[in-house]
Amino acid sequence: MTVMQVMMQPFGIMNALRGKISVPISATAALAAALTAPKSTALYSFCGELTMSQSNSRHSRHFAEWWTLLVSSFMMFFSVTCFVLLETGRYEGIRAVFDTKPWQNAAPLLEDSDELTKAESKLMCPFTGQEGSGTCPICHSIVSHNGYYHGDPPILHTVVGDSILEHRLAMQASEIDDKPRLARVQLDNFIKYRGNFLFATISPSCKGCYMKAWCWTVGYRMVWQSTILGFNTMLCSHLFGEEVLLFDLKSMLLCLSMFFSISTVCMLLSLLATAVVFIREHTFMHTAEVPKFVTQDMGVVEVLLRIMADPRARYGVNPSKTYWSWLWTVKKA
Repeated sequence: MTVMQVMMQPFGIMNALRGKISVPISATAALAAALTAPKSTALYSFCGELTMSQSNSRHSRHFAEWWTLLVSSFMMFFSVTCFVLLETGRYEGIRAVFDTKPWQNAAPLLEDSDELTKAESKLMCPFTGQEGSGTCPICHSIVSHNGYYHGDPPILHTVVGDSILEHRLAMQASEIDDKPRLARVQLDNFIKYRGNFLFATISPSCKGCYMKAWCWTVGYRMVWQSTILGFNTMLCSHLFGEEVLLFDLKSMLLCLSMFFSISTVCMLLSLLATAVVFIREHTFMHTAEVPKFVTQDMGVVEVLLRIMADPRARYGVNPSKTYWSWLWTVKKA
């Protein structure tokens, strides 16, 4: 856990969740209200009844401690369970299908063939059905304007926390000897293709590469960062939260733990729901690797998918995020 992550990760979580950020903020505000509730308020009495504490103790403090411990423990259990399940044979196809890039409608740059792999989709965008007008720098698919992720403001994307996303492809390009010029062009593209793990931003690419990078690299790593932050701040509140007398450090740590814990659950649910919706909405993703239940009706889970999934994952929707205009005017941080 670093101070930079604690300070900047909330902005990335806000950028990732957008309107759903109200959930962790509301939970944190409720916890803060319980921590600061005067003894004469009904909230203080309610917390005392839940904790069954003596009348002369700080009821709200006891309630906040065990409630935060419960939430952070559930968050850790939920995150680890999802991580393990996604590595099993039954569920790994949800992630593996993105690695195969089934949306590619053009041959890679370094292949000998200059023909498109599918003649019927030669000039059609696989994400919108519109006529293609550009090429993805990563997978070289021909896509339309609405099938392309146009990037994020430089002040968020390049200020701090960015990293190369396609290390394996970059290494492969650097090892090619027979086509040095094309290999260098491809290597430069892979090096420039970056993701920011603090502010939740990704370099421009087609919608498929963006969804792959967001769901299983940038967003996935941010989930684990938030998991560690949420659990560590909870532990720190018990280890040395009462040793600092200058200000109420323990209350601050409890609120941070609540925010990161709820954010982790929301982000993980959003990533999984977004991946499922993207697979459902695009028929080229319906490969043998995808579990059958993903494309079938899942009952009450459908409500969760509608609420948590990113609407930009649907067919024909532009994946680019919207920002305040002044963020684009700042070229350098």
